[in-house]
Amino acid sequence: MEDPNRRLWDYPQLMKSLLAILAIIGIFCFSRITARDRNDWEQEIKEVLNRIKIQEDIDRRLIEETQSGLYTFEHPLVILDPYDASPLSALVVFRSEEPLECSVTIIGKDTSGDIAYTIPNFRAEHWIPIYGLYPDQETCVRLEAKTLDGKVMSMAQRIKTDSLPAVHASASMTIRTKQPVKRQKGLYLISFSDSEMAFDSNGDIRWLQSIETGEIALFKEGTRRNIFSVGSTRFGDALLFESSLLGRIHSVYYSPYGVHHDIQEGKNGNLLVTGSFDRDTIEDVIYEIDTATGMISRVIDLRKILPKNRNEQPKTKRDWLHL
Repeated sequence: MEDPNRRLWDYPQLMKSLLAILAIIGIFCFSRITARDRNDWEQEIKEVLNRIKIQEDIDRRLIEETQSGLYTFEHPLVILDPYDASPLSALVVFRSEEPLECSVTIIGKDTSGDIAYTIPNFRAEHWIPIYGLYPDQETCVRLEAKTLDGKVMSMAQRIKTDSLPAVHASASMTIRTKQPVKRQKGLYLISFSDSEMAFDSNGDIRWLQSIETGEIALFKEGTRRNIFSVGSTRFGDALLFESSLLGRIHSVYYSPYGVHHDIQEGKNGNLLVTGSFDRDTIEDVIYEIDTATGMISRVIDLRKILPKNRNEQPKTKRDWLHL
């Protein structure tokens, strides 16, 4: 759930600190990186930082609308793609006189295309994320609200979306299964053309992130939040950021070691990331990001652990491990 009162950072301080780090580290880390690569990475990073700044203003306006008392369960404020990051998503905003627990059902083309979930906890101020809308058409969304004494109310909204950009509209998926009863209901997340998207079990596009990211992402099952990377794919500046399916960025982490091939979440909630040092070999480093502090808490140099005289992979001594 998007919590209107939860602010994970001091936005101005975050921007100031990250920009200072990027300026300092950039002097030393780009000696072997082409100007074109550097410009691309810097632009990706600046876009994420700019989104965070704009997001603060969006959140402030949403809080004002929620607390205005103008919007109710029966007549909510419905905003398509509020963060300009997820065109097949929307946000339903309202305030209730008593605490409610809300459930959502996005009606699919058939029952296998339905998407249903409950927003946990009773509350009076509601930001209800709606994801799984069909592109370029109206999608019916059913909302149910339960009071503390068990009374249930329901209403329906039809939400119209725009057509997708040509590069995404051309994407298609054909579903072939010999045992459809064993096909798990839900969305299938994939990386496509520098962005992320999701298909349902019928092969229809139901979610799309319009933020350009790197090829590496961590889809956190059951959380409706994902972690993406922008910036350097080897050594050099990179940002990892956690965002919801609405595109709201909840946390961001800096690394001078790039992000290449993999991000995993440990049992302690920290992130394990593969990257590189600025040296004569690449893709042979694993580092851990403490998600509570944002600091890199541990670095493993596999060149000191594994025999470097093994057979190189694939054709170069520099990329001897290709982790």
